[in-house]
Amino acid sequence: MNVIRRLRLHMIVSIVAVLMAVLAAILLILNVSFTHIEHVDVNHFVDVIVENGGVMPEMRNNFPLRERKIRPGGKDVETGASVIPPGPLTPAGELRDVRMEKPLRQAFIPHFLGGGDFHNYVSLKISAKNELTEVSRQFGFFHSQAEMYSVVGQIMSEHKSRGFYDYLYYRVTPAEDGSRLVVILNCQAEFAMCHRLYYYSFFIWLVSILVALLVAWRLSGIIVKPVAESFDRQKTFISDAGHELKTPIAVIAANVDVLMPELPDNRWLQYIKSETERMNRLVKDLLFLARDDAGRRVMHIGEFNLSNAVENAVLPFESIIFEQGKRLEYEILPDIFFTGDEQQLKQVIIILVDNAIKNSEKGALIRVKMLRDAQNVIIRVYNTGIGIKEEDLQKIFLRFYRSDASRARKTGGYGLGLAIAKSISDSHGGKLSVASKYGEWAEFSLSLPLNSQKK
Repeated sequence: MNVIRRLRLHMIVSIVAVLMAVLAAILLILNVSFTHIEHVDVNHFVDVIVENGGVMPEMRNNFPLRERKIRPGGKDVETGASVIPPGPLTPAGELRDVRMEKPLRQAFIPHFLGGGDFHNYVSLKISAKNELTEVSRQFGFFHSQAEMYSVVGQIMSEHKSRGFYDYLYYRVTPAEDGSRLVVILNCQAEFAMCHRLYYYSFFIWLVSILVALLVAWRLSGIIVKPVAESFDRQKTFISDAGHELKTPIAVIAANVDVLMPELPDNRWLQYIKSETERMNRLVKDLLFLARDDAGRRVMHIGEFNLSNAVENAVLPFESIIFEQGKRLEYEILPDIFFTGDEQQLKQVIIILVDNAIKNSEKGALIRVKMLRDAQNVIIRVYNTGIGIKEEDLQKIFLRFYRSDASRARKTGGYGLGLAIAKSISDSHGGKLSVASKYGEWAEFSLSLPLNSQKK
């Protein structure tokens, strides 16, 4: 993934994350506010019922036949019909719990308040002896007498002044004579409305993610377009400049080769030859990175013996390491095959070993080790010596970054080798990482997936 795509992806993620966070906050506030309003409305309705002895005062005028008073003896005050046997409340444990056995019946004749609200409720009076003395079934919603006894028994056994029993909101208000007024509201409609509101809010939030993605994709394209054009011009300039520099560098190198036999001890020619070689390597590295950024880097994919490739990349350094008074150790597993570009992966090993040589002192140990697990082959290049500072570990793969500039000038580095190695590793689906203890050791690990199908 090139730089522009990463920039655009980060921008899309940021825009969508911010929009979704704001929308989620708005929807949450709306839902909480609506729930709070419903709760306040329910409490206000109960307050009115409690203040008027268990019934709404205007109901006596609007719907007088719906108000049923039950006195001791179990007979309706107005009709004299037997309705419900009064007496001590049945303990909750003696009747089966009918909680949510079937949906509560909704009232068809609602009571309207000034704001257009209505509630389905039942109010009961219980004496100090725990006897049911009066029931005002303004809008009865219990399916049976047993269900009402069980629910009221459960409510009284909780010894709370208010609360919820499933979808029923209740309020227990004690009187001066020791009796209690129990008001029960059927809040199933309110619960259902709140649940639907939360459901629709979540659905809107999910749909908004898709809309935000489309909007962010469009906006990111507009915002990134000038940056992409500038970046393309920069890549074109580097590529063109690299190609233009190759010719004069080749001419200078050819002239130096002609003059060297005639002036073998001329130090100025030695300087020209050395700097020409360094400039030639720099131009090649710049062209490699420019082609990689433009997506024009050519990869020759094929299955090859990775063990032999690693060994062939390490062995040429053996004489150099010996001449510098250092030690080389390598453990390479035999016959490990991998699908990828053999020459580019050899280049990664060469860069890592060369980096280990340049960043170690006389007597240092340089070790190359190959490991394998179920899914990956791991190549580790370790060296004792200088190491890498902790603050440089996250920057070591950046282009032209050198943790020790003075030493880099001495060893001839430009800070492009590890960037190239990282680019090759990523193109093969691998991972290049580094660990170090400054002043003691450093180790680079190249992990390659054995099931790589890069083309």
